[in-house]
Amino acid sequence: MSKEIDENFLVAMAGAVAHIQDYSGQYQDRKERQLKLKILVLGIVSSVIEIENVQDPTSAANLWSFMEVSAKQKGLDHVTELLHSERSYSVSEIEDHDVPSGMNYLGQKLYLSLYKHLLDLPQSLQTSEILLRAVETLLTNLLHQQFQDENQHQLIDSLAEHVHLSLRDLQNRKIVGLKTR
Repeated sequence: MSKEIDENFLVAMAGAVAHIQDYSGQYQDRKERQLKLKILVLGIVSSVIEIENVQDPTSAANLWSFMEVSAKQKGLDHVTELLHSERSYSVSEIEDHDVPSGMNYLGQKLYLSLYKHLLDLPQSLQTSEILLRAVETLLTNLLHQQFQDENQHQLIDSLAEHVHLSLRDLQNRKIVGLKTR
């Protein structure tokens, strides 16, 4: 079955390449051709991701991340090489076992995304209360969807305890910073 899928994939790709060559040949102006090809690539990638997302709703983020890695690593050949090596690929370039850096990276990305999208809201809704309620909704959905087989209430209690510890640590750093001035 796998070989059949590979052959079907190669046939589909060969046909797609021929169509893309015909399509891009229609545009003599370099800027117009590149714009059309960018739209075509985005359309193809988006369509593939949407098709897979119907089968597995959690796959879209993984596929978009893979596309980002491919672009940053200068193409699919390099990423394919990484996939088959012992070294893992990553947009963040964080080492495999660097948990603190991984947590900080995700925390910063979530913070930036939340803040950016807070600014997308009408100005009257751009409040700290809305931001906190958004975090509440995020945590609720995350716990419900990703931790169904665990005691979600214990997880949130543990999370709250760690937040308290982190806040104390930040406060202590701020106090130490004030004393050294």
